[in-house]
Amino acid sequence: MQNSGRTKFKRTSIDRLMNTLVLWRLDFTPFNPLADSDFCFYDEKLLESVKMGDSRTHEFFRLLSLCHTVMSEEKSEGELVYKAQSPDEGALVTAARNFGFVFRSRTPGTITTTEMGRTVTYSLLAILDFNNIRKRMSEYGADGLRTLALAYRELSEDEWETWSESHRCADKATDCREDRLAAAYDKIEQDMMLLGATAIEDKLQEGVPETIALLSLANIKIWVLTGDKQGELYTP
Repeated sequence: MQNSGRTKFKRTSIDRLMNTLVLWRLDFTPFNPLADSDFCFYDEKLLESVKMGDSRTHEFFRLLSLCHTVMSEEKSEGELVYKAQSPDEGALVTAARNFGFVFRSRTPGTITTTEMGRTVTYSLLAILDFNNIRKRMSEYGADGLRTLALAYRELSEDEWETWSESHRCADKATDCREDRLAAAYDKIEQDMMLLGATAIEDKLQEGVPETIALLSLANIKIWVLTGDKQGELYTP
């Protein structure tokens, strides 16, 4: 009876321990002094992959640190403030920053980053504008997550020169300019190598659903306009 009682006590203690397990927020500062202290991430496997030097993981975060329109302000050494056109873009660049691929500054022709502690400056050759058609390419997962695929393509110098000339001609066109640019974008975004994907929760700000409900009770008509998808017009 005593052995049975001790065994039961031990099981109860384990059950209580299991019920109180929590995920610990990762502290990036020992690994990266330029990390954003407000950034929350919990899965250490991805950080370990970066630390171990996995090439595809590095390429993933390198892409996030380069392919964007975010502006950076450095008030003092290492004190970075990002200004983004959308919260999604700011969140992805901040994620890259914490995992060791830090966007530092940009000029009309260059982007400077700090990659795993090493300063690197890249030449900015072209920007493919994120127009309304391309915005509508965003996908929504079953769990309400807005997803983005990350991919790259290696070009020879001859391939780059040929495409660059076609892009310049399309950009300077006086007729059907948008269509010509879209065709140039489509031509270069072929046969790409997939690196991974990101997913951001598509969620209304706190208090918005309640506010909409109250306005509706007051018989106030509300129109919600969005450019994410064609025909996505909602009237509560």
